[in-house]
Amino acid sequence: MEKINYKLINILLILLIIFLIFILSPYWISYFSKGLAIILPIFLAFIIAYGLYPIKKQINKKIKYEWLTVSLIYLVILVVLVLLLVTAVPLLYEQLKELPRVFDKAIKYINSHYRINLTPYVSNYLSKFNSTIKNIDISNGVISVINNSLSLIVSIFLTFILSIYFLLDMESIKRKISKFIEKKQPKYLKLGKKIDEELTDYFKGLFICMFIIFIEYLIVYKVIGHPNFVVIAFLTAILNIIPMFGGIIANTFALILSLFISPALFFKTLIVVMVFPNLDSYLILPKVYNKTNQVKPLWVICSIVICGALMGTLGVFLAVPLYLTIREIVEYDIIKNK
Repeated sequence: MEKINYKLINILLILLIIFLIFILSPYWISYFSKGLAIILPIFLAFIIAYGLYPIKKQINKKIKYEWLTVSLIYLVILVVLVLLLVTAVPLLYEQLKELPRVFDKAIKYINSHYRINLTPYVSNYLSKFNSTIKNIDISNGVISVINNSLSLIVSIFLTFILSIYFLLDMESIKRKISKFIEKKQPKYLKLGKKIDEELTDYFKGLFICMFIIFIEYLIVYKVIGHPNFVVIAFLTAILNIIPMFGGIIANTFALILSLFISPALFFKTLIVVMVFPNLDSYLILPKVYNKTNQVKPLWVICSIVICGALMGTLGVFLAVPLYLTIREIVEYDIIKNK
């Protein structure tokens, strides 16, 4: 009598469940969206607090009062966000106003040097874009956004406040989760601790890398004379959360800004974006992570694509932590079944 292949049956059942979820999506998607709107601020608050916990733990070695440590962390975050909004928003607005002029110059150059007349194809789009940008008033635009996005602002505020409470109680939360797992499923306690260690190492390394990259690019862009060196350095550091793609986005932004200023600065910036990302990838990042959280580029890309498709922008930022969690679960299952 042939042995039943339970693994194959389990895979088929999972595929059937996924198919049914997809087919029945019109009936449950609206309820899911409402539920997600309620759960998302709590989930995001916990993720923020969990990510900041290694920093809090490190600062607590010097400052014993937890409330003071948390206050300092969130004060720094608030100052950074305010500075970013004050500097980046007007800068982007001014650069967008310059965009049609730069494209117009490029089209005229192509027309005169290569005898290719692109004007009929793009002039209409450029004039529409130009009129749209000119009609935008930053102050009125901000007021309009605030009026139309009150629920979003309330959600952000609640997420921010909840994350403070989560961060203050993170030690207690971790301890209670461990006790619950030990009581209900003691065989998974080791797995839970391993996932916690892996994610803690990831967030600790991430914040150290962000700080190093910020200082590095701040100095480099200041040396080459880029007027927007603070904004670019900050953007490069923040987008380091998105592996591989984050650096590409930040470098593209830096190149576009330099193109608006002068050809000389553009070529200097081009050298920077060709040299320093490789320096980060092969020298700084391996030293910081110290052979932990080593993720192959193929899995990074797959994680970002899948999580981005399922959860949008949030999924892109959570791709690596989710991948590390799933990897630990799979490895634990393989070792257990050997």
